[in-house]
Amino acid sequence: MAGKKLSRKEKQRAQAAQQKKSEASVKIVSGREKLARQLALVAAVVGFLLYANTLNHEYALDDYSVIKENRLTRQGWDAFPEILSKSYRFGYYFTSDELYRPLPKAMFAAEWALFPDQPAAGHWVNVILYALTGFLLFMVLYRYSKGKHALAFIVSLLFIAHPLHTEVVANIKSRDEILSLLFILLALQAVYRYAADGRAKWLLAAMGSYLLSLLSKESGITFLAVLPLWLYFFSTGTGAARLRATGALGIAAALFLLIRQGVLSVNMKTNFSVADNLLMNIHDAGQRFATAVHILGIYLKQLVFPHPLVFDKSYNEIEAVGLGDPGFLVPMAILLAMGAVAIIRFRKREFPVLGAWYFLLTLSIFSNVIIVIGTTYGERLLYLPSLGFAMALGYLICRTGRGDGKAGSWPAFLKANTTALVLCGVVTAAYGAKTVSRNVVWKNNWTLFTNDVKLAPNSTRTHYYLGNYMTRPENIGVDPADTARMHAVLDSGIVELKRAVEIFPGFCDVYKQLGVAYGKKGESRTAFDYYKQAIECNPTDAPAHSNIGTIYFELGEYQQALNAFKKAVQLDPNYTEALVNLGSSYGMLQQYDQALHYLHKCIRTDPGYTEAYFFLGITYRFKGDQQNAEQYMQKYRELGGQRTGP
Repeated sequence: MAGKKLSRKEKQRAQAAQQKKSEASVKIVSGREKLARQLALVAAVVGFLLYANTLNHEYALDDYSVIKENRLTRQGWDAFPEILSKSYRFGYYFTSDELYRPLPKAMFAAEWALFPDQPAAGHWVNVILYALTGFLLFMVLYRYSKGKHALAFIVSLLFIAHPLHTEVVANIKSRDEILSLLFILLALQAVYRYAADGRAKWLLAAMGSYLLSLLSKESGITFLAVLPLWLYFFSTGTGAARLRATGALGIAAALFLLIRQGVLSVNMKTNFSVADNLLMNIHDAGQRFATAVHILGIYLKQLVFPHPLVFDKSYNEIEAVGLGDPGFLVPMAILLAMGAVAIIRFRKREFPVLGAWYFLLTLSIFSNVIIVIGTTYGERLLYLPSLGFAMALGYLICRTGRGDGKAGSWPAFLKANTTALVLCGVVTAAYGAKTVSRNVVWKNNWTLFTNDVKLAPNSTRTHYYLGNYMTRPENIGVDPADTARMHAVLDSGIVELKRAVEIFPGFCDVYKQLGVAYGKKGESRTAFDYYKQAIECNPTDAPAHSNIGTIYFELGEYQQALNAFKKAVQLDPNYTEALVNLGSSYGMLQQYDQALHYLHKCIRTDPGYTEAYFFLGITYRFKGDQQNAEQYMQKYRELGGQRTGP
């Protein structure tokens, strides 16, 4: 039976109703998008405010080796070509490593060029990038969850407020962690857009972003295993699109590995000491595995209850455990349960299951189970994996709400998720309070070392770092003319260093630093003995050889000094202090051409090494070359030198 034919007016009313419905739909979608941007901005602002009290902080911990005392970083813009072709810590005296992170180091060099020796610039960049991470994290979760405001917001807040991130944001050097996740999020955004419209430009953008993530920190490689799971759990795109996206990121990863291999081909083998990783002192395979799992248990506990926080737990702060020890059995049971749930519930595509997979995969490279890495424990290592924890906890909290799928305004959003937002607020406030208070400890090395040596009293490195810092009394504002005060500080530093070597007698660097401390006290014989111990412990210790050379030089035994400095330069051809000392020794032996050779090599290695210009001026003067003598003396004065030549 045919329907009744509509009149003209009825058609007009139907069209008007349809148009009104369409406009209402557009308005709702527009409202949701506006709310999403506002919630993302809230997450960013929270991240900024939580770390605002770090903006006036100084350099601390690894900031010295990568920034302040790294001759390559201090060259500013001129360092860029070499940064791309060298390992991460290249330029810090004798240090070698198998890390390739050119992007953050290039940023540090640029900041040094613009704001030389001003840590505030680095802290501002870190905090801004962290805030941007909060914004992007929300938008990524919002897009992939198909508009779930509450889930994206709560997970973002829990992540951004977690106190385990204090080391990452407050320590400028750890920008590598921030950048790695930031570019992963950008890659996810690009993959989402590719799945939506299939345009190749988004696939290329994803590849580029992921490559930048890897150039920031190598651990981003684990995301290659996460991506296909992420796309599967969120039902993003077709199977073919997911495969193409994963393949594209695989190509970026392969390109990174080729670049890294090319740069580090002569520097790929690193031998970790017990001081680096206590597992190196465990030779029983079962006990080593059990202890590695025990450390994972500590990480799990810190994710749930992040207290106390400490920058180091090296030998022998964490005790070795066996396969029958509760310290192994409990975390192993938790990890097995987590893995079992992740497998059994895989097809359900549940959000917390994705969180479990993300956590296990991103933590795997740091677990010391698959491979032994160069550290026992590090809170910064939980930066990427902690997102998996935030995802699981955020999902559970969201279950207390009524859902926000249709929320297009703040009132609707708040009304639908009141309980969940209150619970999230409580956890975020607790985490935030801990974050702000922990930031204070990261003010500088003095505040960090004196605080954390109490939290990790059995760690050889906490005592070493504090003792090492105190061997330079000027670090804590001691007037060099105040001999009594200077010696009191040195004595306190010696106590810390002796405690470090008492915990681990094989910690070779401690003997060298004890030599430095006694040398500053004027006890050259004792200093000499400790340098000898350092060399016996580690014959390849270039600074120990150089320091012994300094003692010989001060005693007027220039040939002995020359031999020691030559050994130091042989061990580390770029060791600028040894190059200057070697040049000075040749000068004292009136071998001026040899002296000039090594002094010029020093300034080629580090154009900012002030003392080298002074000795070049002196050497040219002794050779009778007044023009060059005055040129280098003038350069010495321009760089802030104060001494006057003969």
